[in-house]
Amino acid sequence: MRETVGEVPTAKDIPIDDIAGTFAAGRPDAKPFLRARVARGENGGLPTLVSAWLAGGNRVSEPYATELQLHRERVDRYQAVLDELRDVEPRTVCLKGLSAALWYPDELVRDMADLDLVLPDVSAIWRCGRRLAESGWVPGGIRVWHVGGRMELTLVMRRPAVHPDLTYPDEVDLSTISYEGDRVTMPPRHRVWPADPTLTLADCVMCLLEELRDRRIRMRDVFDLAVFVGRIRPVDTREIVDLVVEYRALAPLRSLIAAASIHLPSAVPWLSEVYALARQRSRLPHMPWWVTRAPVTSILAVAAEVSRRRSGIHAELAERLLIGAQRGFGADRLIAMGAALVGMPVSESGSRGGQLYRHGRQLLDEAELVTDGARAHLSTPVGQFVLTLGGSVCEEWLDEFPLRAE
Repeated sequence: MRETVGEVPTAKDIPIDDIAGTFAAGRPDAKPFLRARVARGENGGLPTLVSAWLAGGNRVSEPYATELQLHRERVDRYQAVLDELRDVEPRTVCLKGLSAALWYPDELVRDMADLDLVLPDVSAIWRCGRRLAESGWVPGGIRVWHVGGRMELTLVMRRPAVHPDLTYPDEVDLSTISYEGDRVTMPPRHRVWPADPTLTLADCVMCLLEELRDRRIRMRDVFDLAVFVGRIRPVDTREIVDLVVEYRALAPLRSLIAAASIHLPSAVPWLSEVYALARQRSRLPHMPWWVTRAPVTSILAVAAEVSRRRSGIHAELAERLLIGAQRGFGADRLIAMGAALVGMPVSESGSRGGQLYRHGRQLLDEAELVTDGARAHLSTPVGQFVLTLGGSVCEEWLDEFPLRAE
């Protein structure tokens, strides 16, 4: 349960409409339909904006009301999934999403595209993944990499959209990593969570900062910031400073201050206070993660992020480099070097989960790897995956390996 101290802000206390206006081509006076158009899609703010209009007694058109209702249904489905998976693994921690939504006024609906969960170990991921598979979810992808001397895993599970013409599929991300960093300048990091899996307000602010390492700021982020600032107490500020120092979040905090100066100026004094306190306690600037790794591994990490974030010729060149490296080094050597690998399901249905390869070796708990040069497949309790450095798979890498006889 979240802790409530003092007066809880209402929807009218959060300047949702004003924030949306700052994203509408710099026109705070933009008409509602322009604000809604900007809020839709990548900015992730439409459900909150429409719910704020309704809370203020404003009428909304039927399409907006329908989108809001569909999003409420998605939130309810995610809450049911979280409750079910906490029966499987009580230590499941929900990052962002439902945890951040707990701090919103009851009248406001927070946008959430997926459900991000942190689990204590790989075996917990397989247990939760199997439970989801029993309910019709299928694997969408995995990511395996070395962190702190051990192999870590992120598993993506998806379920077809209830209304495929109107909404995206549901998605649950199960990971053993609390903070993924940006995978170039900041490494993925573990965190020991308390027995109570409910995130504090400071935890939610830290999750917001972590997201800003990897992408530009969105309307939903500023909505979150406005809600959080309205609930901050001195003890929260001290805890946030501790987290910023421990997880080296000064850089995303600077980005948030710059964005707040445009979209939520009232938050700048508090953010600046947090930054000043954290900087006083921070050590000397740290070396970017890619500098501290082996040269080849660093180059591959940078190329993978260029391929993922960019488009056009830069992404194409990066993808060629990654394919060439996988062919040249082979999958076994890449894993030994600590390169991160992503996996895509060998079959669309995610079937054949738990079946082992004839010449496989254990890479993770309950997961066997089999390789032949650049070709690498991973058999897991939820399905089989082909592993690559980037987002492209060569056709010959899809050829399946023989399975062990029953």
